[in-house]
Amino acid sequence: MTALSNGSFIFTAGRGRELHLLEKGSDQKSYIVYGGEVLAFACCEEDHVIAIGLRSQSGPDQCVIRIYQFNGSEVGDMLAEASCLKVTQLMWIESRQLMACGPAGCSLFVWKKNLSVSFKDSAVGCFMQIGRVALLYSEFQTIKYWSFDTKKMLAAVKLPQRDHRVLTVASAGYFCFALYEDGTVQAFYVTRSTVKKLEVFKKLFPMLSTNGAVGGTSAQLLLCALSSRKVLVGLRGGGRVHKLEYKNDKVLVDSLQEDLPTPFALMGISLDGRRCLVLDTKEGRHCTLVLSFGGTKELSPGTEARSVQKKLPSAEKTRRTGADRGPGKVKWPGSYRVSSVLVATGVVVVLSALVIRRFSSR
Repeated sequence: MTALSNGSFIFTAGRGRELHLLEKGSDQKSYIVYGGEVLAFACCEEDHVIAIGLRSQSGPDQCVIRIYQFNGSEVGDMLAEASCLKVTQLMWIESRQLMACGPAGCSLFVWKKNLSVSFKDSAVGCFMQIGRVALLYSEFQTIKYWSFDTKKMLAAVKLPQRDHRVLTVASAGYFCFALYEDGTVQAFYVTRSTVKKLEVFKKLFPMLSTNGAVGGTSAQLLLCALSSRKVLVGLRGGGRVHKLEYKNDKVLVDSLQEDLPTPFALMGISLDGRRCLVLDTKEGRHCTLVLSFGGTKELSPGTEARSVQKKLPSAEKTRRTGADRGPGKVKWPGSYRVSSVLVATGVVVVLSALVIRRFSSR
């Protein structure tokens, strides 16, 4: 899944894993933009292109990577093509540089007239953070930050929780998260000079049967950095979005949670963190919900967002907002009642004096 800057979502769906697009403000119906079986894809909006990984007729472990024109709503002509081993992830590092990762490792492709490999590594996954490439080495449970301009490693981070296997690592803004097979999440705060280990959230996500219903085979963290201190975290196929806050440069707090209504499963989060892509697991359709952290809302065609959750009881509203609703009747405090009596008495005295003065003048 990729959230585009125009508010659209592009994702794979269906038994054939075709590439679908759901536009912002549409009638909540996605449409197919590429009909073949897509193993992985990556959009580069700056160059108006999309890279797509497809199965190869040469064998099950082979793959074909193709680059097409892409205007944000339609896939155009093919611009380049290259063969490689099977890929599960594609990522544009910058214009004309494409990283392809799979079970056999990662390869960096440079696109000029053709696609050619300029770098190979044994890593099994990659992500971008603060302008640097991070490679995940699952066997050693290590993340390495690289500069491909200098071909040098900038930093290395050993992941804790050695008794559990790392499934995936993802980043957004200054935040980095490692997801383990038991649903535990380890958080980091990354700057250009330091990598700070933050909290471990034990079994933050339930890992049982979250991907079977949504047509996936591997766990995927969905992130959106709201600021340098706040980030949204969810699991693909899950039913809850967490808002985490980094407070006083010391602690990362799970401050708010948004539960998606049944039967929706989380599939993506928009770039501004206000909407999420979900799958209706009963009807098999994709749509978007508004994230308000006070009850998700479904976007209806041509109307404002409407609530799809039951209204919270008064006590629950009070707890979430921190407001003191109080009883049905307003009870004024004692000091306010005394002040009111004094003011009323003063008004009567002034009016009496004016009346006496008027009759005296006659």
